[in-house]
Amino acid sequence: MSGPPMARSSPKPAPRLPVGAHDATQPGGVELRLAIGREGVGLELANPAVVGCLRVVTLRTTLPGLRFPADVSGGVTRFRHKRAELQHLRVELGARGIEQWAPPRLRGLVSEGAPTVWLRVHAHRATVCVYDEQEVTRLDTVTPALAFELHVLAEEDIVVVVSSARGVNLAATPTALAVACIETLLGRYARRAGAEFTVPTPATALLRALLPEAGARAASVRGVRWKVDSDKEEIWTLLAEREGALGTPTVAALRAQEVARILSRGDDMLVAGDPNRARGAYMKALERAPRHPEIVMRIADIDARVLGREEAVLGLMAESAEQSGFCSFGVTRSELLARIGRTRRAAESFEQAVSAEPAPLFAARLCELAAANSDDPNDKENWLDRALATNPRASAARWSRAVNRLRLGRTSDALGDVQHLDASSHRDRDRYDIWTRAGKAWQAAGFHTDATSLFERALLHVPDEPEALAGLGAALVETGATARGTSLLARAFDLAVESHRPVGAILLVLGRALADRMGDLPAGIARVSAIPRDAPEAIVARGHEGQWRSRLGDLVGASLAFSTVRDMASSLVAAKLQGAPDASSLDDRTGEVVELLLEAAEFERTRRHDELAAEAHLAEARRLQPSLVESVRGVRFAQETEAPLAGVPAGFRLNLDPNPQAPSGSPEVALRVEELTRRFQANPDDLDVANELSGLLESLGRSHELLALLSARLDDAAPEERAELVPRVRATLERLAVGAESGGRLGEASLYRSALEALGQ
Repeated sequence: MSGPPMARSSPKPAPRLPVGAHDATQPGGVELRLAIGREGVGLELANPAVVGCLRVVTLRTTLPGLRFPADVSGGVTRFRHKRAELQHLRVELGARGIEQWAPPRLRGLVSEGAPTVWLRVHAHRATVCVYDEQEVTRLDTVTPALAFELHVLAEEDIVVVVSSARGVNLAATPTALAVACIETLLGRYARRAGAEFTVPTPATALLRALLPEAGARAASVRGVRWKVDSDKEEIWTLLAEREGALGTPTVAALRAQEVARILSRGDDMLVAGDPNRARGAYMKALERAPRHPEIVMRIADIDARVLGREEAVLGLMAESAEQSGFCSFGVTRSELLARIGRTRRAAESFEQAVSAEPAPLFAARLCELAAANSDDPNDKENWLDRALATNPRASAARWSRAVNRLRLGRTSDALGDVQHLDASSHRDRDRYDIWTRAGKAWQAAGFHTDATSLFERALLHVPDEPEALAGLGAALVETGATARGTSLLARAFDLAVESHRPVGAILLVLGRALADRMGDLPAGIARVSAIPRDAPEAIVARGHEGQWRSRLGDLVGASLAFSTVRDMASSLVAAKLQGAPDASSLDDRTGEVVELLLEAAEFERTRRHDELAAEAHLAEARRLQPSLVESVRGVRFAQETEAPLAGVPAGFRLNLDPNPQAPSGSPEVALRVEELTRRFQANPDDLDVANELSGLLESLGRSHELLALLSARLDDAAPEERAELVPRVRATLERLAVGAESGGRLGEASLYRSALEALGQ
């Protein structure tokens, strides 16, 4: 069946269905023949015919009042004008036929182009997977995939119910997309209420598609009843008979229909693009059907798309008893656990989800997702092996495995994965992209000699490409061939300028080669200072500029360059919190930027003797990497927040403390502190969380972090709350001052004393 998405009103009665290719024995069209039997005389199909994705195997009608013996001379032609009555109709709906018919009709729903469709048929039920087939050069992310269950109930009408939708990397909630897929496929031939579709008197539409094609009138379908019979593997058989026995739906189908009717109003809002109102409807439904897993899943899929709701969603899931036949919370729960840092529980949840998933290709996507959320290279390797065992064409998984094998030092195995990607591609440009990407990965892993051969292989497919030339030049510089490498970098820069391509990455590598390898600091500064501020490499370039100016003795210029690094880092963090896409450039450079900020702090403290400037750099470093609590270059970092303490200069909240003695507490307490910190950052107005966190920090002796928390609360506190907080801030400052004085850090102690005086004003 095909057609445009259905209108919200009821469809016109029995629209005409398109007749597709027919059985090979009848290429010219639908052919009828006379049928003489116990029911009487009538017409029947001479050969099977295809309508849309349906294969009509048998169609038999009878002519009222006409029984044998009768004059049947003239054959079909004599009786085709008479109105017959349908007696028997047998239709087959095969999984392989749907997989070929559906993709072009689903274009743009799950993926930009036509997706791949996989179907497994069971009795009265089917598992559907719609996914974006990975192209060989799309190696960056786990591509979208959607899976859901379909239940079929058949009487005079045929009812199809969508349930248990789940997805990976989707643009909307899984239920919304699953309903949209089925609505697109059924088109105007079904009416929808939530996730339930009703195809009224489908026999009428089929007969109007077939019989007029053969020159006969459409037969009456009065008294016809349907039932579903799955007696063939991967094929649904739909049987319609006059006065036939009613089909017996499965318990699972009846339960799915009941849930769909409970959630009908919310599902309509969800499909209409209003998830907030849909969530309200689901919450009301949850009051009527408490802890129902399908309702909880609808709510969780909405909340999982909103940062800060992770704990609440996981709590809701924990309260809900699992009642479905598979782990309906699998992918959503697993992703949420990984997002809040519970890696072990996330891995266990992914394992359960993969084991219970009935769609193999969706299970492969879950393995890719589990690998992406794992920090252990060996675990990552196992997940990717499982993904590729199920779907060898998963190019993103194969690339991820190559990079992970580099981390494990298995360069030959990693090269095998890249060669597999190369063999799967058919265009020179694709092969160029693969080998260029491989060269960058090998170089990042420190295998510079091997990287040169990979870049050279890329240039065999597309010569004189700036990106590969720059990569080859950088790799040669690292192997000691500085002159040749620098020459190639300069050539790459000229080509990039001529073709109006970004030059930031080339200038950064060229500047490093000039300054660090050839000792020409002014030339290196000139190159990196030419990188535009909006380029992804700009923040690191300004850091190197500060380093090299410091080495030249230009202390003012170095200080300005380091200040620019701090300002850019602060802006990118703020943009990232707001979801700005241009902030993603910071993700891969966080470690390098933190190191530059640490060096900037050391420079300000030892070369320019500006303690507050040093602390401002340290504050930004801690903001970028909150887990950085160990001693680094003799500096210990404490928790930093947005709001400054009254009367204390910006940057004060991270202070020098080379001899931390704070007890760490038990692992459970440390985990609780991390959890409460995340919750406080998500909602600073939650006083219960703030009070519990401050109590734990105080008991652990983590005074710097306690001061940061208290100062954040103090600035916006009401008078009565301020009266309670001020003594605690004062006591914390006093402890820090005494600790600094006893450790001989008089400059630091002076800052604490100044803050105490400002607090008393």
